[in-house]
Amino acid sequence: VLIPMLLQLVLVLVGLCDGQRLSAADAKYCGRPRIQARMVSTIATRGNAGFEHFVIQNRHFLATANFRGHSAIFEVEIANRTTGDLNVTQVQAIPTKAAHGWDYVPLDGGREHLLVVPNYYGCGGRTKLDSSGKCKSTVLWRWDAAKGLFTEAAKLVTSGPSQTDHFEADGIPYLVVAENFNRSVSIYRMYGTALISLEKVQALTVPGSGAVALGYSSSGGL
Repeated sequence: VLIPMLLQLVLVLVGLCDGQRLSAADAKYCGRPRIQARMVSTIATRGNAGFEHFVIQNRHFLATANFRGHSAIFEVEIANRTTGDLNVTQVQAIPTKAAHGWDYVPLDGGREHLLVVPNYYGCGGRTKLDSSGKCKSTVLWRWDAAKGLFTEAAKLVTSGPSQTDHFEADGIPYLVVAENFNRSVSIYRMYGTALISLEKVQALTVPGSGAVALGYSSSGGL
C-alpha cells in the first residue's frame, strides 16, 4: 500500500545572533526581528521527487513531480494576508511515469510558457530500463492561455532522464537533459514558440548523471 507523502509549503526565514559568533559582515544583521517558519498548507503527493514554482499572468503555480502515479499542477493563492494562510487548488493532472522533477522554461520574452518533465523509467515500467532506444520519456508541455491548461508540445527520446535545465545563448534557447541510464548529458537547441521542435547539438559523456545545474558568471558567461 502506498502511503501518500505530504509536500509542506512553509514560510522560511532565517534569524541570526542568539549568542552565535558572527563575522563582521554578518554582525549588521543582529537585532533584527526574528521570524520563525511555520506550516501554512499541505499537498498530498506520491513519492514526490521535485517541484517547480512559476508565475503566469500574475497567477502563482506549483508543479509537483510524483515518482509514483501521475503528477499535478496547483494554483497557490494567499487566502489571508494577515495570517499568511494559503489556498492551494489543483488545476491539472499531468500523466507521468516516475517523474523526476519539473523545469519551467519561459520563451519569447515570457509570452510563452513551457514545462519540461523527465520521466525516469519512461517506457520501461516502474523498475525496468527500456532498451529500444525509442523511448520518448522527456516531455514538454506548453501553456494554452485559451484553455488555462498545459498541453503536450513535444517529446524527446531519452534514457533514464533524471533532471533538466535550460539556458539562452545569443538569443537562442537550449534545453539540457541529464540521462542517467545513457551515461550522458544532452544539449538541445529549441526552435519555435507555439510549435516546438528540438535538435540535439551536443552529448557529453557523464557516467551516473543524476542531476544538472547551470550557472552564470559575473561576466555573463555560462
